[in-house]
Amino acid sequence: MAKPSFFSTEPLLFKIIYVLSFIGTLYVFYEILFIDEKQHSGIAIYLVALFGFFFLRIALKKNRDRRALENANTKEK
Repeated sequence: MAKPSFFSTEPLLFKIIYVLSFIGTLYVFYEILFIDEKQHSGIAIYLVALFGFFFLRIALKKNRDRRALENANTKEK
């Protein structure tokens, strides 16, 4: 059986946020490449915050899983 991924175990709200962040990243790359610097929208600042939120959630989940594994190992001994 396949191991569930981080994305598949997230609630729907966070999945929507992650997808919108990805689309926003593509738009920022479009702005950087094809639009004059004076006309940039400033959305890049928000994307940094959204990706920071994403990586923070991943780190917290990994810590939670690691602690659960350590607790399970100490209970077995």
